[in-house]
Amino acid sequence: MHTKARKVMIIGAGNVGASAAYALLNQSICEELILVDLNQQRAEAHAQDLSDARGLPAGDDDHLHPRGQRLRRCRYRGDHRLRRRAAPRPEPAG
Repeated sequence: MHTKARKVMIIGAGNVGASAAYALLNQSICEELILVDLNQQRAEAHAQDLSDARGLPAGDDDHLHPRGQRLRRCRYRGDHRLRRRAAPRPEPAG
């Protein structure tokens, strides 16, 4: 049984963080994705790219990616203040 995370926060919107975010989007793993980076423009740009891409089909494996369970919202932050409310998660370093 696959459970879906409601919110995922990625600290660092560089190449590794953006790739991880796209993988989460492509696999329909969460409903809300938050990109946090000290460079707010980079986080905003990646969030916009992901928001634009979220309308694409989730994949061929309908049993893993049921229709209607796609990313609903992608946000960005220029600082780490949201981190206080998030559960611990792996952080990309790259």
